[in-house]
Amino acid sequence: MQHALWLYRNKSERADERLVSDFLELTDMHLRGVVEDGSDQQSFHFRRAISTNWMALAVGEAIWGKRDRRLTPIVYSLVHQYYLQAMAVDWGGRTGYELRQVAPGSDWVRERSDMRRYYYFTGMGLLRQLQAIYSAPESPDPEALAMATLYLADWQVLFGRHGEALQSYLQAYRAMETAGVDPVLKERFFSSPSVLPETEFYPSIAQALATREKVNSLAHASESWDGDFLFFAEWSAAFPYVNRPLQSMGGGAEAASNFALFSFNLAGVSEIPLFIDNRNSTEFGSVQDARLVESATQDSYQQDRLLRRLQWLKFRPKLIDGLPQDFAATLHYQLAGEP
Repeated sequence: MQHALWLYRNKSERADERLVSDFLELTDMHLRGVVEDGSDQQSFHFRRAISTNWMALAVGEAIWGKRDRRLTPIVYSLVHQYYLQAMAVDWGGRTGYELRQVAPGSDWVRERSDMRRYYYFTGMGLLRQLQAIYSAPESPDPEALAMATLYLADWQVLFGRHGEALQSYLQAYRAMETAGVDPVLKERFFSSPSVLPETEFYPSIAQALATREKVNSLAHASESWDGDFLFFAEWSAAFPYVNRPLQSMGGGAEAASNFALFSFNLAGVSEIPLFIDNRNSTEFGSVQDARLVESATQDSYQQDRLLRRLQWLKFRPKLIDGLPQDFAATLHYQLAGEP
């Protein structure tokens, strides 16, 4: 992988679409390394994945321009990776410590709060770039622009900026109305929460709904419990804090034997505050009053550990007219390793 990177950077004869693809493939290989290689290599793979992703973006911008929609998955992959690194830093341990080093192997380490601010503002800049892509004067896409604003609100929730997120959710909802989004689809989409962050960027509600229903069908096919529920599948036992990519979703015996079923509440916002900021705004999108309904283990220690792990999850709330609502949820939590 190191040799491949050296070849791409030093021996490529031209910057073209294939070079973008090669950088992205190398990015994906390093992301696999985060969860499949030894734990002592996690921070190395995190750093390499994000650097090759930035190289792919630089080449893409050079050959297509900065507002070309082919950049969208490249930009959003960076957003997602910054959240992965933020989770690693929050969790701590060797990987979190190494990601905080000023340079690999350095004794100088940034504060955790400084890293979170860096990840937050870098992610915001990338999401603003998505907004710019879909607001390009030559080919505007109002619905995709509204979806980019929705993702920006999600990002603010992930980093605890609930006052700003409330304003962004209201802005996204109004933008969807202006864009003429089908009210029935919009109501279906916002009628229940979603686990954050989304693994991909969906430029329309129809595409986002299709993916959600595909995931739900996989979950229901492997679960005998009858009812509506949210679904979360750990990425891996080595890094369980984010949803598994859709293409690697499992099922069958694995899903039936290694899961937990939780019930909990998500708080909404009863009214729009007259003065919204992050000091007096209501927190939403976090788990409250969680209860373990069913699990594959009867061990009380393991059940307590599952409940603690649930607290890491964040949710896009149920929205009515852009305002977060109270919601009583049931979540099928698919474990990647032994419970």
